[in-house]
Amino acid sequence: MSTGSDSLLRMQRQAVDPQTAPERLRELAQLPQIAPLVATNPAATAPLLRTLADGTDATIRAAVAAHPNAPLDLLLRLAGEFPAAFCANPVLPLLLLEQPDLPARMGADTLRRLLCYAGVPQSILRWIVAHAAPSEAEAARLHIGLAGAAGADWPARARAALWRVAPPGYSDLLLELLGLGGVPAWLLEMLAALGDVEVRTAVARSPHTPRALLRPLRRAGASGDLRGYGVPTQPCDPQVLAWLAAGGVYARRVAARNPATPAPVLAQLAADVDRSVRQGVARNSAAPPALLARLATDRTADVRQLVARHAAAPHVLERLARDPSRDVRFTVARNPRTPPAALERLASDPERAVRQALVRNPATQPALLVRLAADAHPKVRAAVARRSGATFAQGAQPAPGAHTPVPAASRIPAPAQPTKEQRAADPAAPLDDLRALAEDEDPKVRGAVGRHPRTPPDLLAWLADDESPIVHRGVAEHPDVPPALLERFAADPTWANYKVRLAVARHPQVTSHALALMAGDLAVAVRRLVLANPLTPAAARRQILARSLDMCLTSSEPFYHAVALAHPQAPVAALLQAWQSPEWLVRLAAAQNPRAPHELLVLLSEDGNQLVRAAALAALSQPQPAAVSVDETVIPDASIRYGVGSDQRVLYEQLAAFATDPALKAAGAATQRAPDRHERS
Repeated sequence: MSTGSDSLLRMQRQAVDPQTAPERLRELAQLPQIAPLVATNPAATAPLLRTLADGTDATIRAAVAAHPNAPLDLLLRLAGEFPAAFCANPVLPLLLLEQPDLPARMGADTLRRLLCYAGVPQSILRWIVAHAAPSEAEAARLHIGLAGAAGADWPARARAALWRVAPPGYSDLLLELLGLGGVPAWLLEMLAALGDVEVRTAVARSPHTPRALLRPLRRAGASGDLRGYGVPTQPCDPQVLAWLAAGGVYARRVAARNPATPAPVLAQLAADVDRSVRQGVARNSAAPPALLARLATDRTADVRQLVARHAAAPHVLERLARDPSRDVRFTVARNPRTPPAALERLASDPERAVRQALVRNPATQPALLVRLAADAHPKVRAAVARRSGATFAQGAQPAPGAHTPVPAASRIPAPAQPTKEQRAADPAAPLDDLRALAEDEDPKVRGAVGRHPRTPPDLLAWLADDESPIVHRGVAEHPDVPPALLERFAADPTWANYKVRLAVARHPQVTSHALALMAGDLAVAVRRLVLANPLTPAAARRQILARSLDMCLTSSEPFYHAVALAHPQAPVAALLQAWQSPEWLVRLAAAQNPRAPHELLVLLSEDGNQLVRAAALAALSQPQPAAVSVDETVIPDASIRYGVGSDQRVLYEQLAAFATDPALKAAGAATQRAPDRHERS
């Protein structure tokens, strides 16, 4: 026994000894209990470190991330998985001096994971703010290393940051959650400013939306349901307009159209990436002439066309008369404020519609009309004739190649015989015909019989046994279909029966039992109809909410992860994993959940994001909820999984005994965290 212990101790010493031969280090790296020590040896070569990093042991991989001899591509690969070890690597300052754009070689996911760590060097943060994509740049601006710690005003800072969060890519699930009241109130303001009109309308109509949240938009000119824009009934505070100008697409659009929006804010909106926002500025009656001149060179023809209609833009009409877009030149030709020189130019425009619009312009001079009366196109000449009140000569011959009208009597087609489907849909169809058509080989014909209001119950029951979903849908749309048949169709969850269940959910005689059967439907459209029906039982609504939250957790959209983790019914197991998310919005949602476990809040109180850290600290200062039962900590099948890697707190405990060189000590100090929850238990 003593001999074995001596042998193990000798191998451990060899593993950390810088004088150990490379061949011996490679041999020792094959031993699982010695490999972590080999990864800390200052003499470990780059090929050996690369081999060690290919394994699955997180302790070894983190030690490689902290090793100064690790190849650059390997360090960049491990940076997101082990940000503390990467930032503690003694060679990192030298790398940043040689390559200030080092973060450019990292992927977006690596950058987001790196920003979770509080000890990221400021040079990296500044580069991300200046050069990375908007989402990563925003996360870097909120990093504790640049923004500092947030104080008691953190909710206001969070509100401003949420204003710039990218919306989810699909809205069906979001519309369902809004109907259920499953979206936290602190996310609703951002959703009310989205470009998606369905989402905005759902937010405006939801009884769960605080009315005060919608007041700024409505005072600035948003319609009551947030679908469009209306003239504001009262002046709006310029500060509110500046706030809206920093929000979502719709909020920026409303601010762009409001006449009270300050000129500097309008100038900012005139350079917006969204075309509809720039169009709003071009529509604004208070837009300065200099700003209209800038928009007259916009890359989008729709924006230039709106400038051509503006009352304050006669100084740019001369330029727009040469615009490559026909629609822009057409608008200039119709504008009574267009200078005579521009009208003269448009009289020779190659597009007939532009010359015809010029005839309709009340500012067009008679001499120009005389010139257009001899235009090569007959429609232009006809427009001049209508304006002057003249008529063509009685003996005028039709233009060469003109179509000779055909007598009306010869163009009347013979009446067509009704098809079987039309006969089955005829309200006056005899019952015998309906019974005969119910046996037709075409399912569309049988379906038309099923929805016919005169089809008797016995024939409906017979058609309900048909093999075609088209026929089932017809039966489900019958005005007096028996409730038992509706419940039978509602119990069929197949995708082939999807439209049948839609018809059942829309039916005025649908029963609460049928609605409960469809509460767990895989189709979002069916569940939304179930939610909208007042007969839907409360238990069914809870079932829909549970399923919606489950779908949020398995979604590829971080926004939906945040919605699920902010809800009081979020699984505790998912909350416990939320600190590993690379998305600060997800971590912020978990920190604000009233059921967030204490150990999660402790971890998030050290987060690299100032808002996440402040929210966690605020939650820790409040009375803690009751302890979570063991059953609630079991990870459900649909639990959130981010695949971040191993817990670096365990890594520090395993490496502490082997801290024999300065590089490893630095890595250990950087990765030191609170004890893992499994270790504490």
